[in-house]
Amino acid sequence: MKVLLVDDEDNLRRLLRITLRSAGFEVLEAANGFDALELSENHRIDLLVTDVVMGAMDGLALAHSLVDRQPELPVVYISGFPLDFEAERRRLPRCAFVPKPFPPKVLLNIVASFAGAPQ
Repeated sequence: MKVLLVDDEDNLRRLLRITLRSAGFEVLEAANGFDALELSENHRIDLLVTDVVMGAMDGLALAHSLVDRQPELPVVYISGFPLDFEAERRRLPRCAFVPKPFPPKVLLNIVASFAGAPQ
């Protein structure tokens, strides 16, 4: 499973990349939404993990753009800020929300549950 990991916090992104790769996931990473969109042009993505609050393009806009092109794409939002998750779930039924801070194993379990779900 190929995971696109997007977060503007370098240390967190590095930690999550290591965690996901050690569990056998292929990880592409980007520090912002624009770089993530560029990566998605050249790679088929199986799951998006994105921070919600980032610079010029937030994680919601990124996710909506990717899901418009790939409707079955699961999305895992991570954020230290509140999110109207129920509204987002109505728009993207295959999504999850993980509030920061969190132990990396929490994210790993959610990603693994999407990996085991039928596509």
